[in-house]
Amino acid sequence: MLRYLKNKAQDEKMGIKPRGALSKLAYAMISYFIFLKVANYFGYLATWTIYPMAIPAAITFSFVSMLLGTYYLKKGLKISNKILKYKTFSKNHKHRRSEKSRRI
Repeated sequence: MLRYLKNKAQDEKMGIKPRGALSKLAYAMISYFIFLKVANYFGYLATWTIYPMAIPAAITFSFVSMLLGTYYLKKGLKISNKILKYKTFSKNHKHRRSEKSRRI
């Protein structure tokens, strides 16, 4: 029994440790799908175990993708506006001669 507890403690130390919100979500989803595969293998899978998790996961995925899409779209527009402002500035800008070149 003591050997079993030591091995279990070592396995916990070497296990996957998620960091960050996205990693924790991915870890939870992977562990859930592993559970489904094991449950399906042993024949204990019922339809009520799939749908309560799949529907909120789909809603969460669509919401997060919408948020990230709007963030990066706005970020891209800000960058492109800066580039356009620079291009129009450089076209309309008239270069003046410096004081040193005027004296010569």
